[in-house]
Amino acid sequence: MRLVTYLVFTPLILSAFAVHAASGGVRLCVSAGQLFPETPEALQQSVRRLLDEATAPAPTEPLLACIVPHGPYGISGKVAAESFKHLKKGQFKRVIILGASHAEMAFEDCSIAAVDAYATPMGLVPLDQKAVRTLCYSSLFGARSMRYAHLQRGFLTESERKPLHEYEHSIEIILPFLQEQLGDFELIPVLVGKLNDGADRYDERRAEAVARILQKQIDRETLVVVSTDFTHFGNDFSYRPFNDNIFEKIEALDKTGFERLAMNDTAEFEDFVTRSRAPICGLNALRVLLKLLPSRAQGTMLGHELSGRFYNDENRSVSYGSMNFYLSDKPRPKPVVAAPVEKASEKSKPALEPARKTVTNLSNIRKSGE
Repeated sequence: MRLVTYLVFTPLILSAFAVHAASGGVRLCVSAGQLFPETPEALQQSVRRLLDEATAPAPTEPLLACIVPHGPYGISGKVAAESFKHLKKGQFKRVIILGASHAEMAFEDCSIAAVDAYATPMGLVPLDQKAVRTLCYSSLFGARSMRYAHLQRGFLTESERKPLHEYEHSIEIILPFLQEQLGDFELIPVLVGKLNDGADRYDERRAEAVARILQKQIDRETLVVVSTDFTHFGNDFSYRPFNDNIFEKIEALDKTGFERLAMNDTAEFEDFVTRSRAPICGLNALRVLLKLLPSRAQGTMLGHELSGRFYNDENRSVSYGSMNFYLSDKPRPKPVVAAPVEKASEKSKPALEPARKTVTNLSNIRKSGE
């Protein structure tokens, strides 16, 4: 089903939000009917079922942050539910979501949709407007208005601005879980773009600068969530470092990467990124997270799934993993590498920041497993 068809033939959403959205007030939902159910009842039932089926143990330490995937609920929903299973109503009054961008338009640093609220079939999630204004005082954060004028036509003219937030699913797909578990909360939705220097190479100092600015908005009632999928394997992603025992080797690769993240050690994670060259759509969001976390934070991996195994496709696979970070006094673990992470061959090396694909039709995502 094309996105424009969904929007035109969903009178509930359009009648409620069309006028407000035209002025930039509401960021319309694009995942409903594509990546998760489109009616409030069906979506809430799906979220509750996924949470009920999750087996994550109840934490004994304070929760600081989550890493969750943003694939279709039929595949990655059970993985994301592991992170959110034990959230309670009122536990957090504000959530910062650091999302990956899948838009055709590349952008520098961070972008925030200039809206009052994000919409899902379960209702509106208001933005923390004061925090957003404060963030946008910095040149590292920009507010970008919504443009929905083309929805009735179903296409963009050459003169119209390319969409950035309008079709992005990485933030909104997290919201129904948070709506169900937390109840009322305010949102700071941040898409993390390129964090590069003048030579267009990743600049760790920019990640540190972004983290310093975000840190001022974090308190005990603020949860940080990174929305990212993990290894993107296959020719479609210019990444195929092995050709046998595909799923086992992807799992070993993922395990190594998540072990490095769990250590809360930037150098260890960068070593994994450099050696494996595995495409990770939210790589820079993860880098910012590691700069945000206090030294006592440690990660616990809670769920994992491969789209390739789900579809029985060894030629294309996206990894979904969830991890929570807790404040801990335990000694920091050392990495236990499940399998050697050999440097990828030149033929299998993508750019450090994987090429973004145009996402103007959400059915492409459903089919691909992203």
